[in-house]
Amino acid sequence: MEEDLEILLGDLCKSGGFCSAGVYDVITGDEPLTAEAFAHAVLLAEGWHDPESEYEYRPQFVRLFTERYGPSISARDYIAE
Repeated sequence: MEEDLEILLGDLCKSGGFCSAGVYDVITGDEPLTAEAFAHAVLLAEGWHDPESEYEYRPQFVRLFTERYGPSISARDYIAE
């Protein structure tokens, strides 16, 4: 799952210039990663102090994550796919 998240983050970097977030910025232990948590983590890594109020990029990040994984993904779910 980490490698696939790195690909998604690389896509964000290439297409939008959002290059600050690494895979360990978005993975939070053993808990499932949600689309909202992913968007929040990417924006925090990019320096947004209040990611919940960012209305331009946040929905795009949520949509990209959801298109790829659904509303959430865990390492166990990823392995099962």
